[in-house]
Amino acid sequence: MASDATSARVGVIGLGYWGPNLVRNFAAAEGAQLTALCDLDEAALGRQLERYPEARGTRKLDEIIAAPDVDIVVVSTRPSENFRLCKAALEAGQHVFACKPLSQNPEEARTLAALAEARGLVLHTDLTFLYTAAVRKLRDILDSSVCGELNYIESVRTQAPWRADINVVWDLVPHDIAILGHVLQQMPVEVSAQFAARRLAAVEHAAFVVLNYADGLQARLNLNWLSPEKVRRMVFCGDKAALVYDEMEDEKKLRIYSGGFDIAGENGAVKLTTPYRADGVETPALSGAEALALECQEFLNAVATGGTTLSSGEAGYRNSLVCAAIDRSLKAGGAAIEVA
Repeated sequence: MASDATSARVGVIGLGYWGPNLVRNFAAAEGAQLTALCDLDEAALGRQLERYPEARGTRKLDEIIAAPDVDIVVVSTRPSENFRLCKAALEAGQHVFACKPLSQNPEEARTLAALAEARGLVLHTDLTFLYTAAVRKLRDILDSSVCGELNYIESVRTQAPWRADINVVWDLVPHDIAILGHVLQQMPVEVSAQFAARRLAAVEHAAFVVLNYADGLQARLNLNWLSPEKVRRMVFCGDKAALVYDEMEDEKKLRIYSGGFDIAGENGAVKLTTPYRADGVETPALSGAEALALECQEFLNAVATGGTTLSSGEAGYRNSLVCAAIDRSLKAGGAAIEVA
């Protein structure tokens, strides 16, 4: 994006797995000027500078944090670095776009959200799935009467790069918590989690998670880094229809299966009056806009107008609160943990 006097000047810290995607989108976004790139890895830094010669490169954090030519700091480093870097940028008067989790310590996440509010700055947590056309449509469908009353939710997230800095919960669960919080408009009140494989290393790489909600609804999550197949699928079963959200599908990310169930017969037995039918599947049309581009643009608009974003710092705090409870349960052998 060509710079002008009103463009927000962006500096990106961390050019590893996800950082280059953020660089690409901020470089192309309306109202942004890519100013500075930072990474300790000279090769990673060099690759991005070749693509974006308009930006200066550095291996020193203090040439991004509090730098006079950087209005926005994008933090895409290890989660353990998030609090320190985000806090320093906010204290320097810079807006912050931080990769999830905002912090593995909910109190730190709350501190960041409060600091941003007190300074009149925008703090955003990168929860990209919230900006996909599929998730936006998913909420519309669940808000309508198409599925009826939800009875059951399941989610499967398998195959992801092995990480030594965080476990599978902190890596994958933030997506489920964000999506479910958005489409259900509520957060779980109690959680439990169990390690779901033979231990191969100190880090937990597979888990089964149960989320319990105040209205009695339950969601079950299957998380695994090691599966040979990459799966990103959620199923919502209602008494009128079932809804499948499959992020790995190119064209049919959402499928509505008509039919359902009714409680009838003696002793309240469940009667499948019209079982979910594969021959009557509806596939809603979705837009093809890149979710990360929409997310970056919403953040920039919030910076320009003094507004907020869908996955704000406060949203990042709530997400961290649930993930921390799940992690505690995992380490306690599956004990039920209240989210508070």
